[in-house]
Amino acid sequence: MKNNSNIYLEKQGFAKIWIIALLSLFLLIPVIDVYRGHKEIGGLTFDFGLLIILVLIIYFSFAKLWTTVDAEGIEITFLPFAWRKRWAWKDVQEVYIRKYSLYEFGGWGYRLGSGGTAYTSKGKHGVQLEFKNGKKILVGTQHPEEIKQFITKIRENG
Repeated sequence: MKNNSNIYLEKQGFAKIWIIALLSLFLLIPVIDVYRGHKEIGGLTFDFGLLIILVLIIYFSFAKLWTTVDAEGIEITFLPFAWRKRWAWKDVQEVYIRKYSLYEFGGWGYRLGSGGTAYTSKGKHGVQLEFKNGKKILVGTQHPEEIKQFITKIRENG
């Protein structure tokens, strides 16, 4: 997080050491079975399962959510889902910090749910944007009080 008086920046990632360790363990189990001679290399299920686990390890290692807030609006870069999305304050009817449930959007990531669209990486707090056209966007945050103070200051001065 790098913040000055004009810009708020927050970087979040999915990677937790226990997730990577667990997925790596699942990756090792079939390899150990092959080494012990219990399975043959090249089976479709074996290859596909290893590929899925490897993709998940890479995904959780590199997926990041960058949130930038300034006087013009709020912007996210959410790799690999959204290269860059920006919402202008002039289009926002209401903005507030709120708690959300994983069940509301069906997990973390780029999600569509009953509360609109969510861009989250972990945690349970987000910046809720409600637009004049009725659209709703939730952007996850790990620092709800800090971003709330910054948004309040920006909106009062702008």
